[in-house]
Order: sequence, then structure tokens, then C-alpha cells
Amino acid sequence: MRGDVSTDALEYEKVYEILGNPLKRSILRILGERGEASFTELKSSLKTSTGNLYYNLDGMEGFVTKNEKRRYTLTEKGIRLYRFMLEEDARLRNIVAEKRGFAALVEKYFLPVIVPESLAAAFYHERSLSLVILGASLLLGALPSALGAQVVFMMDQLALPYRLIPLGFFFFVLGALVLLLVVELVQRVLGGHGGYSVDYLGAFFASLLPVYAFNVLQAALPWDPFTLSLLYRLVQVPTLGLLTATLAVYKRLPRDRAFIASFVAYYSSYMASMMLQRIL
Repeated sequence: MRGDVSTDALEYEKVYEILGNPLKRSILRILGERGEASFTELKSSLKTSTGNLYYNLDGMEGFVTKNEKRRYTLTEKGIRLYRFMLEEDARLRNIVAEKRGFAALVEKYFLPVIVPESLAAAFYHERSLSLVILGASLLLGALPSALGAQVVFMMDQLALPYRLIPLGFFFFVLGALVLLLVVELVQRVLGGHGGYSVDYLGAFFASLLPVYAFNVLQAALPWDPFTLSLLYRLVQVPTLGLLTATLAVYKRLPRDRAFIASFVAYYSSYMASMMLQRIL
């Protein structure tokens, strides 16, 4: 590596994450060019949401700080990384350009849709929005569980016998709590951050909206149980993507590990629902 950057002094994972993230690179470039900028100026220049900007700025801790005027500026380490980025821009463009064909199409068009990290980050530090989405998600999930026999348990469905229909809401809440616990345990094993912030919970339950919504709508769909079951599995795909994005944003997991945690949650939901179905 060239320039005056001593890579031994940098936090490698954070450096690679910053350089590999277009928004963080833009923040680095703006602050490097201007010297300092307010949050409003950054938001206006980057055309991003408040939560997404807070999330990315927090991810640049050690490289970005606030000065005495409460304006964002680069630290000494951030300045060195900015200079390094300028020197290596051409090489980085060549590395990116090497991805061609199907792999490039997947990374450019498919992943941002199926794993929408920018959507998950929209809840970041947005307490009011998170509370609204959290309440709406839980209401949507609990409504059919309280009124009918089909319950969303974790990420799967559970058909309650007639005698247990009044307990539908209990099973829904139990499933939601178990899902939170399973995801928390798995993501910690994979190296994620702990804790349950309001914005994380908002994004977490927003990721379950596809399965909650389908559970409400399926009563009106004139199809046989097999077709409905197949459609439900398809609806779980965007839920997996949204949950993966949520874990990547709020638990600071790499995308592949976030997907592993989401898939474990999905499989655990399937197994738990199947076992409960046999017991009940």
C-alpha cells in the first residue's frame, strides 16, 4: 500500500467496511474535501434518511468525530484514510470492475432488493418511527391470532385446534419472544452486538410484516391449503432478506453471518411450529 497510511495502525475490518460502503466513502470524501460539515449538510449532500446517516456515522467511529462547533470532521486517522482512498481510487475501481456477468448483476441489482440494508437503517435513531412500525407490526400479527385458528408462531404458521383458539394471542406473543431470543443467541455466537434498542425492535418486527400480512390476507384467498402453504414459503423469502438486513445494520454482522442467523431463525421456526402442531 502506498501513501502515508500505516495500515498496522488502522482497524482493518472497519477500514475495509468503510472503503466498501458507498455512503461511508462519500462521507469520508465530503469531510476530506470540506474539512467539516453539519449533520444537515451531510444529509442534504448524500440524499439519505436521517436514520441511515446516523447509522453510517456511528459505523465510522474513530475516523469521524465532532469538533467544538458540533460539526462533523475527520480525525487524524480519518484524514490518513481519506488520503489513502484518494491514492487508491483507481485501483479500487479496477477491483470492482473485475466483477462481470451474473455476479455483478446479482450484487448490483438483486442484493440491494432482497437484503435492503438502507430500508432497515431508516429506523436507526428514529424512535417515533420505530414505535409506530413496531406497534403496527404487532397489531397486524396479533389480529388473526386473536380471532382465528391460524397463528403466526415465530416465523411460521401454527393451526390451533378449536379448544385452543382463545389462546391464539398467547401463542403469537410467545412465538415473537422465542424468535427474539433465538436470533439474539445466534447472532451473539456469530459475533454480533447485544441489546434491544427501540429502533432495532422496530426494524426487527417490520421484517416480519410480509408473513404477518399474508396471514391476514390468506383467509380471503380462494386457494387450496397446499397452494397457500407454498405461497407462504415464498412470502418468507423477503422476510429472510429484511431480517438479514436488520441484523447487518443493528448487530454489526457481516451480511453472510446475518443471513446465517436469519436462516437459523427460519429453520427453528419451522421445527418449533411442527413440534407444537404434533403436541397440540
